[in-house]
Amino acid sequence: MLVCTSGLALARPLVTLHLPQNQRNTEEFGSFGAMVELYLRANLSQTEAVELTSFEQSRLSYPGRLPKIGGYRVEGVYQKVGRLIYLKLELFDPKNQGTALERTFGSAQTADTLAEMGSWLLGQLGTPAQWPKPAFFLELDFGEPLYRLRQRRYETNQLPSIEEVQGLLKELGGQPQAAVIAEINLEMLLAALGEMDRGASLLKRADRMLRKSLEDYPNNGELLALLAFNYQLTGSFPTFVEKAANEAYKKDPRSDLGLFLSAYATGLSTGAGRERLMKLAEQSPNLWEGRLKFMSGALEKELTESRQTLTQILNPDPMFLP
Repeated sequence: MLVCTSGLALARPLVTLHLPQNQRNTEEFGSFGAMVELYLRANLSQTEAVELTSFEQSRLSYPGRLPKIGGYRVEGVYQKVGRLIYLKLELFDPKNQGTALERTFGSAQTADTLAEMGSWLLGQLGTPAQWPKPAFFLELDFGEPLYRLRQRRYETNQLPSIEEVQGLLKELGGQPQAAVIAEINLEMLLAALGEMDRGASLLKRADRMLRKSLEDYPNNGELLALLAFNYQLTGSFPTFVEKAANEAYKKDPRSDLGLFLSAYATGLSTGAGRERLMKLAEQSPNLWEGRLKFMSGALEKELTESRQTLTQILNPDPMFLP
């Protein structure tokens, strides 16, 4: 069992989930890794037994990109051969010692196999939590449009098109799961960002969807962060952005988006804004150095301003000291 004994005994282990990689290097079955990652992320979040780094930090710190984040990390590989799927998950502890679990299974056994592997992860992390029943599961065939965009967002900096998002809404817009709602709304916001003239209606629809979803999931930090992001994109009052972002950070302290928008909306010249910016730099050091841009290139202006402020805090210029 991989258990880190340093720090407080009651502290939840910090875990970074990387998308399992396709060993066959073909487009066929290419979004299965995104399905596995979202399955694990959604269900691990339900257990409240671990602290998960954000999807953005996962994509920025994937091996070969930027330095790894501390804590545990989960990596994996898979391939589809005929009617069978091979999946290997490997859990690395903070000292980079790993242990793995491998399974070969048919498509009909996917949900049960992933539940077994999720329970194995909890056990290796030394938590007493049980895997959720019922667990979140959106099968690959049905959720492929969503998984394809999530996989692409992990691997590249390409924004989704409005047409792709409209197709996503048509196929999955009625899904009630918070994980699916959050991914759909993020893709909507990113598509609108790429085509602001045509995207205004998407932003309005995302606002309605997020508000309605928060009635069902009022404690979901990811949905609150996306609402703050929507406010920022539409030029809403800074107080709207700040309130939603602060709530997102309270519900999910690892929310890069919520914490960043909270710092920015509060004001980078204020003590509170700078304190939050420093906390963000501590927990998510790759945001400003990412080879894959944070949020697929969103918030460029805000990130530039915050980096200038952070540089001044860490290396004060005597010419600008009070």
